[in-house]
Amino acid sequence: MLTTAWVWLDRNAASIDAINVFPVPDGDTGTNMGLTLRAAQEASGKLPADAPLADVAGAAAHGALLGARGNSGVILSQWLRGLGEGFARAEVADGGALLAALTGAADAAYAAIAEPAEGTILSVARAVADCDQVQRAGEQGGTGANVAAITAAAVRCAHAAVERTPDQMPMLAEAGVVDAGARGLAVVLEGMHHGLTGEDLPPAAAESGRIDPQWLAGAQRAEAPYGWCTEFVLRGAELDALEIRRELQELGDSVLVVGETSLLHVHVHIADPQTAYRLGARYGDVEQHKAEDMAEQHQALASGQGATGAVAVVAVASGEGFERLFKDLGVAAIVAGGATQNPSAEAILAAARSTHAAEVIVLPNHRNVIPAAEQAAALSDTVRIQVAPVTSQPAAIVALSALQPGADLEAACRRMVEAAQDLLSGEVTRAARAIKKPVPLRQGQPFALLEGEIVGGAETVSGALAFLAQRMVESRPAAELLTVYRGAEVSDEEARETVERLTATLPDTLEVELVIGGQPHYPYQVSLE
Repeated sequence: MLTTAWVWLDRNAASIDAINVFPVPDGDTGTNMGLTLRAAQEASGKLPADAPLADVAGAAAHGALLGARGNSGVILSQWLRGLGEGFARAEVADGGALLAALTGAADAAYAAIAEPAEGTILSVARAVADCDQVQRAGEQGGTGANVAAITAAAVRCAHAAVERTPDQMPMLAEAGVVDAGARGLAVVLEGMHHGLTGEDLPPAAAESGRIDPQWLAGAQRAEAPYGWCTEFVLRGAELDALEIRRELQELGDSVLVVGETSLLHVHVHIADPQTAYRLGARYGDVEQHKAEDMAEQHQALASGQGATGAVAVVAVASGEGFERLFKDLGVAAIVAGGATQNPSAEAILAAARSTHAAEVIVLPNHRNVIPAAEQAAALSDTVRIQVAPVTSQPAAIVALSALQPGADLEAACRRMVEAAQDLLSGEVTRAARAIKKPVPLRQGQPFALLEGEIVGGAETVSGALAFLAQRMVESRPAAELLTVYRGAEVSDEEARETVERLTATLPDTLEVELVIGGQPHYPYQVSLE
């Protein structure tokens, strides 16, 4: 059921994206719900074939919690959690268990929202649970015979509830569409029914309609502070979801904080994503963070009502400074990741789809991320993705400066890769453990990496930086610019003093620049060009 539902939702994602109006018209509801369900399906798929239904549903709920994307994806994850808890309470997996699970799913979805809005995915969840047709189907037949009748009735009730959403929410009526999240849940139930019965899915996605262009243009002109759709997973001990939600509601809107006492998924629309990350860090460890500029998403939706012709760029980034640099250089979407946090193929694919471009270049910016980027390109059937195998963030800066507007996908990608290859990249970090080869290092000792290879250790971080810079200049004596990117653990004052001392030891013909990178794990990243 989960697998077929994900396939059907993924096939319908673009048409659902095209009617995304509430809470903001950012054109990603179908994509986000599809990625959430994919995470649920993958987590449950790791269990043995004979695992109990409650275990499968529980694994799906946990996977959805970790992989939830966007406002609608988080609510879907809670609907799945309620579904799983309903099955867990049942002694027998029969029609009665399914009825109870649908009610639990609706309850869990509503509980996730501080101020539930009708005319949304919530309305469909409740309508299905309370539908007379569903209840009558559950009263007929034996324990096995009535399950398919219940899912068939649930699909009919869900689609009827979707058609009522414009009557419940004036914004939808004005825009001339039904609610995208509501449509998404109806598609999920439809896919589940086909998976249960073994019936073939329809050959093509259902038509969901289009937003009225005049309404969308008016919404674009309105001075609405869309801000950033910001999400992260928070791990800690005895996390207080209500308190975190209360604090976030003072900073932004569309706040969702769901999960368990040791694991929460946080979603908020906010002016500065870093404010949300810092708040989360007070309570525990912030993981899997991402932020998308909803104003840009809205503009893309308004300008094209779907995929645009221009080539867009998605970059994997680590550090506030690098994220800003990439945005300034025209990157359409950022995926959080790097040396110790490799993003999934699904996260990269979601970012590519969020650009609403027909063709996308992905900059992985680390060797370990290239396989996931290539997998995203292989998975994509709606966006043509080309991977530029750039292995460092400084190299990505140079690659972006070589991007030619109007160039075809292969030519643009090739030019970016060639530009990055002319750059020499290095990093300064600390040894995670003691090693003897290729250079003896103590645990915690600063050392230098040149093009991914260990070239030497030092007693201090500044010493490792000086050693790295000398090695780089020796290998490229004709180079003209050395750029030092300051990491998160180094203060501005310390970095300035370190770079001033470094500059005095280098040739006068070499220009040295200090840039805020904000990257974790690497006190300094360096490029020579």
